[in-house]
Amino acid sequence: MQDELTQRFKTLKIPAGYAIGFGQNGLQQTQAFSSLGYGLLASVVLVYMVMAGMFESLLTPFVIMFSLPPTFVGAILGLYLTHNTLNINSIMGMVMLVGLVTNNAIVLVDYTNQLRDKGQPLAEALLEAGSIRLRPILLTTVTNVAAMVPLLILGGSGTETLSSMAAVITFGLSLSTIVTLVLVPVMYINMDKLLLKISRKKNQVSITTESI
Repeated sequence: MQDELTQRFKTLKIPAGYAIGFGQNGLQQTQAFSSLGYGLLASVVLVYMVMAGMFESLLTPFVIMFSLPPTFVGAILGLYLTHNTLNINSIMGMVMLVGLVTNNAIVLVDYTNQLRDKGQPLAEALLEAGSIRLRPILLTTVTNVAAMVPLLILGGSGTETLSSMAAVITFGLSLSTIVTLVLVPVMYINMDKLLLKISRKKNQVSITTESI
């Protein structure tokens, strides 16, 4: 909006000695918008670091992070469908989504790891984890979305700025939950195959070295 107004200001004929601008408030809003963008990036990095420490692995959190792209797609789609804009409140909603969405994937991956530790094959562990953890994941999503619905559909003074945040959380969380139940297991299997392939190559190199 501010960029559009700036372009329109350039087309106006302004008398000498006068100027049109956004003043200090506009500058502060621009700085706040930029800061929240960095905050969103920082939240992603921090969540990854926490998961890396929790799982004691760098690859397992990477699998979980694949649930974030569909989240942001859903968030942008929500803004478009509800005729909201990408503003400070919507970015704050995206920051909140990083924690909410990864939590669903963590529940799925953590239970899968527990089943694998008990000796179950990967495919069976993923299927059982998905069926058992499906209900808690869906309940968490439904309750979070239900809490945002009043802000999304009810009008009135003061709700306009919060509507964009509600749209981001509602659509982002809904889409990510559906995709997470499919994408995360697929990425988990691909990661496991990659690690197995790397392990086999290391063993081959080790055997070759010993024979030499």
